[in-house]
Amino acid sequence: MAFRSILCVVQGGAASNAAVTQAALLAGPQTELSFLAVVGGEHDGQESAADDGSVRRSLEQAEALAAERGVPASARIVRGANPSRLVLDASADADLLVVGGPDDPRPGDVVLGSAASSAVHAAELPVLVARRPPEGRHFPREILVATDGSADSRRGVQLACRIAGAHESRIALVHITDGSSQPHRTLVEDVVAVRHEVGFEAATIEEFGNPAEQVAEVARRERVSLLVVGSRGLGGARRLGSVGERLAHEARCSVLVARPS
Repeated sequence: MAFRSILCVVQGGAASNAAVTQAALLAGPQTELSFLAVVGGEHDGQESAADDGSVRRSLEQAEALAAERGVPASARIVRGANPSRLVLDASADADLLVVGGPDDPRPGDVVLGSAASSAVHAAELPVLVARRPPEGRHFPREILVATDGSADSRRGVQLACRIAGAHESRIALVHITDGSSQPHRTLVEDVVAVRHEVGFEAATIEEFGNPAEQVAEVARRERVSLLVVGSRGLGGARRLGSVGERLAHEARCSVLVARPS
């Protein structure tokens, strides 16, 4: 069991389907899996009833999918004028927050396009931005971890090992250097950590250039189903510029931002 408690935001559509599926895959029989649908504002009349009916159907489908995988789940609807705040409050006691992301993100975007996924910027726990895996790949069997030797990236390595241990995943480590860091030493230390945690040798990849661009390119080239990146958990505008935050928005695979839980 990689996570004790998972909160998955259900919004409807393909992105939400990926979030629901991957949340259920990461959950074990003992995991507390919760599905949350957020409805903004207060509405009256037939429009509200129709919207709530659609939301309930989405939640029922999410619960059914989890049940098919033998994972018990709960579901609820919350309503308010600040959906992102509602998501953050609901995830306060979870080990992982799962939201859906677009399969074809646009470079330079800093908002994923929905109130729920914008909570990625303010959540103080690991966040998975779920996308469909590449054709022929199965989540979370192929994991790429971005590492630079920092405590933040080490957290990502540890989290990837927990997932690999539960799902027999393969792990590759990627280090991007600008000429001032020591990729060999960093990779050796993380290879040792992976071997200690899961008992196998991780593949290693070294590249030169812009970290966010090169990590995204390696993830695309290697056709991984999950990219794990560390994050300092900084608030406000500083967080938007971090490599982990940028990759959460721009990578074409699922991205797990590994923050302290």
